[in-house]
Amino acid sequence: MARKSTPKSSDVPRKKSGPKPWADPEQWEHLEGGIPGYCVVQAIKGKKAAIDNFVEEFLPLWWDKFPLKGDRTITLDCKRIKEWFQNHGSVKKAAAGICIHDIFPKQ
Repeated sequence: MARKSTPKSSDVPRKKSGPKPWADPEQWEHLEGGIPGYCVVQAIKGKKAAIDNFVEEFLPLWWDKFPLKGDRTITLDCKRIKEWFQNHGSVKKAAAGICIHDIFPKQ
C-alpha cells in the first residue's frame, strides 16, 4: 500500500491564531497616527475624562476617512477604537515600536 505524501510543516503557511484583525492596514496606520495625542492625554490628571474626550475628538476624523458601512456601528467603532488605544497607545508600547537600529543607523 502506497503512503500518501504529507506536506512538511515548513511548506504549509501557518495561520496566525486568534481573531481576525478588525482594522485593515490603512486603518491601522491612521490609528497609529493618534498615538502621540493619546500619550499626551494619558499624562493629564483626570485621565479617564481626558481619554474619553480624546476618543470623542478622534472618532469624527475616523468616520470622515472610514465611513460606517457593513456591520460597523457607532457603538462598535467607539468600543474598538477605545480598546485599541488602551492596548497599543501606552507610552511604553509606543516607544517599543522604535528599534535601536532606527535611532543609531549603521554608518
